[in-house]
Amino acid sequence: MRRSSVVVALVLGAFAANAQTNYDADGDGLIEIRNLAQLNAVRFDLDGDGVPTTMTSSQGTPAQASATYSAAFPNPAGGGVCPTGTTCRGYELLNDLTFDTDGDGDVDGNDPGSYPNWLPIGRTIAPAGMQGPGEFTATFHGNGHVIDKLRISRTAGNDNTQVGLFGFVRSGRIEAVGLTNVDISADGSTGGIVGIFQEGSLVASYSTGRARACNEVGGLVGVTQAATGFRNRTRIAASWSSVDVAAAGPGGGRHCVEGSAGGLVGAHNDGAIVASYALGRVTSGDNNGGGLTGNLPGSSLWVGNLVDSYWNASSTAQSVSYTTSAPVDGGTGNVGTRIATTAGALTASAMQTPTGYTGIYANWNIDLDGDSVVDDPWHFGTSSQYPALKWGGFEVSQDRVPTDVRAETRAQSLLVTWQAVAGATAYRVQWRQSGQAWSPSRQAETTETRYEITGLSDGAYEVRVL
Repeated sequence: MRRSSVVVALVLGAFAANAQTNYDADGDGLIEIRNLAQLNAVRFDLDGDGVPTTMTSSQGTPAQASATYSAAFPNPAGGGVCPTGTTCRGYELLNDLTFDTDGDGDVDGNDPGSYPNWLPIGRTIAPAGMQGPGEFTATFHGNGHVIDKLRISRTAGNDNTQVGLFGFVRSGRIEAVGLTNVDISADGSTGGIVGIFQEGSLVASYSTGRARACNEVGGLVGVTQAATGFRNRTRIAASWSSVDVAAAGPGGGRHCVEGSAGGLVGAHNDGAIVASYALGRVTSGDNNGGGLTGNLPGSSLWVGNLVDSYWNASSTAQSVSYTTSAPVDGGTGNVGTRIATTAGALTASAMQTPTGYTGIYANWNIDLDGDSVVDDPWHFGTSSQYPALKWGGFEVSQDRVPTDVRAETRAQSLLVTWQAVAGATAYRVQWRQSGQAWSPSRQAETTETRYEITGLSDGAYEVRVL
């Protein structure tokens, strides 16, 4: 049985309104996110310490911004959103999130509690009505969870310069998160997860969907770059993308003279892309596109390396890994040079055939958390599957989830439906009330792509399909 998982949260009853919540219950220094309002509130606390940053915003004055943050994290226990005695340094997801909150397949103004045109978190250029700048400098840990159906359409003013779930990340860390079914249209530096990434780490993460931008656009990141005087301090590792990227005007209607598109990064100016791969189609009106990255500048100031990373030449429609006038593939060296160790365009069969850390994946068992011990981040599946992530909280190759999973509320029951996963012969549906452990007594197997869970009492439920 091929296994995949997804979590869907449904609220059938009411919670106590005034109960206090410890937002760092596990004491790891990461404030816990359970809903979209809390994800949105991160923009007011860019260093992750649990105290809103003093700045005005498109949502109002500093006092109003603080009120928005407090409303997202009500009734904190322990003296604050970051409990007294704890040094908080970022945020973590506790469950999957979707912007399609009404489950109709669309993200629009009819989705309660959603954000149908997401404003990216963190900017160097202040959005309209905002006094900035304010880059995201903290940690964001997905714990293997998925954020589904991110929608962004920003084509005018300062709101469109740095676009993704995060606009600008500086010396921050993004890890173990999946962005699925993104749909992004912008003019500026655009990525499925981050618009501009400066001297930080993005590890064990992935993205699917589509993104269009008139400047740099990549499946994961729009632009990697260094601060003045620094080099080789940005790292993308053990990650993948199948986002279809296009360096074209929003809607494809305008020619982009400077457009640069890459399967993983639109313009890779600093650091290394390591042990990662790209599958999405790459389109650039000026032929400034590559399977892994678009522009890879030849300037000695900017250093972008490609290490043990691959792309599907057919699905990306790209025969080269990058576009630049400077030599890259085959070079060796240290800071200030470019290296590409066995980076290459491959067929689907070549990328799926190894079923372990061997062949093209011999160097993919790498250290992701900085403790100098390899972390075994990949699950290789069968010889007809691409590598999938299993590190950082991804349960059973969670990036192979059945698509379009829905849970319809009925009288004391939930009807769960999903799209078939290629190669699956059976599925296991599991459910639990919020806060309870998964139990063998609350699961069922089926060969179909739907199952009705009956006999439920009021409450909040999580459902997953394996």
